[in-house]
Amino acid sequence: MATSTQTPEQRELALIGKVELRIALADSAPKLEAILKTYLAPLLLKLSSEHVDVRNKLISICQHISTRIKPQSIQLPVAALIKQFKDQESPLVRHFDLLYIQQGVDRLSARDKAELLPVLVGGISKSGSQGSQIFNLLLRLLESFTLPPRGSKEDLGMRQQFEVTDHDASYLASWLGKFILFVPQKGTATTCPGLNAEDF
Repeated sequence: MATSTQTPEQRELALIGKVELRIALADSAPKLEAILKTYLAPLLLKLSSEHVDVRNKLISICQHISTRIKPQSIQLPVAALIKQFKDQESPLVRHFDLLYIQQGVDRLSARDKAELLPVLVGGISKSGSQGSQIFNLLLRLLESFTLPPRGSKEDLGMRQQFEVTDHDASYLASWLGKFILFVPQKGTATTCPGLNAEDF
């Protein structure tokens, strides 16, 4: 009966509170990992709430999570976070998605990184203002991916497998072009030949 009289904000806070308690009660790395696998992406989605108190509560929980996941053995649901990042328009959700994606990628095995590449590449043109960070992730995953022989059946089917649109292909070509032009500069240089200040 009490639930029916709650405001939408109170219901959101109550739901978040239950997940927060589960995280707090996880007394081992495997238990915490299992909880985050299920709840981290949906929890971060609440950062798009219209209620300030809900968003503030989520940021507080994220700070607690960041403290708890310092052990490198704890795996994060990177694939789910990448999919959510590409589907969301909320800057706050995308920011925290990307924060945990970046932490999680380094903890993956080479095989898991290779399997994650299609998830990242498909729809990569939706990266928006975080394009440079997503491209950096792409480079970190590429080192674990073995390209099939040129002209092979696997090679010809790769674009379809990766679900790359024409827009994605143009986006990747643009970033790869910038990468080829990039020349690391010594000292405090703020420009790079062939790139403008924004690209650099």
